[in-house]
Amino acid sequence: MKVGIHQPNFMPWIGYFKKIKESDTFVFLDDVECSKNSFFNRNKFSRTKKLEDTFWLTCPLKKDSYNKILKDVIIQKDFIKKHKKHFAIRHGKSKEKQFLDNILQIYENQEKNEEINLVDMNIQLIKCVCKELEIKNVNFVKSSSILIEKEEKKQKRVIEIVKALNGKTYISGQGASSYQNETDFLSEGIDLNYLKYNFEDLTKIKEENISIIDLILIVGSCKTKKMILH
Repeated sequence: MKVGIHQPNFMPWIGYFKKIKESDTFVFLDDVECSKNSFFNRNKFSRTKKLEDTFWLTCPLKKDSYNKILKDVIIQKDFIKKHKKHFAIRHGKSKEKQFLDNILQIYENQEKNEEINLVDMNIQLIKCVCKELEIKNVNFVKSSSILIEKEEKKQKRVIEIVKALNGKTYISGQGASSYQNETDFLSEGIDLNYLKYNFEDLTKIKEENISIIDLILIVGSCKTKKMILH
């Protein structure tokens, strides 16, 4: 069984979904500390149809969020109107109207609450994208539900999660190659498999990776799906 692990980021880029597609079980790492300037509460989006630049679409965090683990981070709903306005103005004429409506419905459902659990909202958005791209037969799990030693850090924590799920292969992003030791995985009977990305230039604006939701609304679900399959 192949296992992928990643924090439940906000509207992630296409590489995140490549990892999900390659996994049999995908773990949302929701019991690690919240950090500043991460992709947990923000991501890059195109500002105009001319695709000249990007901006951060952000879910503002309270100051005390950085003393909490991700699953306990609660945010106010004030940002929702701003996000909905962006999608309406920037992508109101997108051919992927049903997908846009599905995203906006998630916002509207969250807007009914006084406070929002950001992990839960992010996971809803991620699963919505998976459904749109027909990424099926993946078992989603939160790391907080897995019985391991929570004090373990980075590589050791990853290995313990994969072992707890009886995984035989760990699907890793390329960025982790700077600190992961393949021998440690192999000694536990786990193959370490680094993702290879071969995406088209359409995934970037001025060399910056944009959110896959922005990408789908610009180039369409069909083209995005083909990029993930390669």
